[in-house]
Amino acid sequence: MTYRNIKNILKNQVDNNVITQWCWIVPTEQDKEKQEEFIQVFKNNIPSEVRELYTPAQLLNKLNNA
Repeated sequence: MTYRNIKNILKNQVDNNVITQWCWIVPTEQDKEKQEEFIQVFKNNIPSEVRELYTPAQLLNKLNNA
């Protein structure tokens, strides 16, 4: 998923006051073959490699400042 696509999804969620959480998984130096992942978290299905959770507004702000 491109940054433009994820930003559009996040903007729509912010505009519609959707209550949800996202995680942004960035590969480590050891996992260079993996790609970045954006995962919308449902209930308690948080992947083990997740270190931070973001609301749509928080992740959109982080991506805009990256």
